Amino acid sequence: MMKTGNTYIRWFSELGIADVPLVGGKNASLGEMLRELSAQGVLGVDRDSEIVVFDFDERDAGVTEMIRQTVEGRQRNQRHVGICGQAPSDYPEVAQYLVEIGIDSISLNPDSIIKTTRQVLEVEQRLGRAPRPPS
Repeated sequence: MMKTGNTYIRWFSELGIADVPLVGGKNASLGEMLRELSAQGVLGVDRDSEIVVFDFDERDAGVTEMIRQTVEGRQRNQRHVGICGQAPSDYPEVAQYLVEIGIDSISLNPDSIIKTTRQVLEVEQRLGRAPRPPS
């Protein structure tokens, strides 16, 4: 962990179960982690600002790397990790990436459930993974 002034930086590769309270409590989701540890910080962009919103893209390499590190940390700590947000619903390549790195669950917008579920099943089949039973 690095300390700069009053700000603490924790690399996703260093996060463990003891850090859960820092990112939303015992039921923290990947979306909460990214919100708390801030995908916006990775991009250096306030996605709600009309001035710089054009620079925000959740497909940014920094964001996808944070997600990959989080999923790897989940595997190391034998925890469930899911993601909620717009990206898997809007960008098929994001949903595909999430399946390829082994994310446990993806929340989707109602209008994209059928299309994205079919895509997830195709990716799982290509990777030789059996579809997971509904929870």
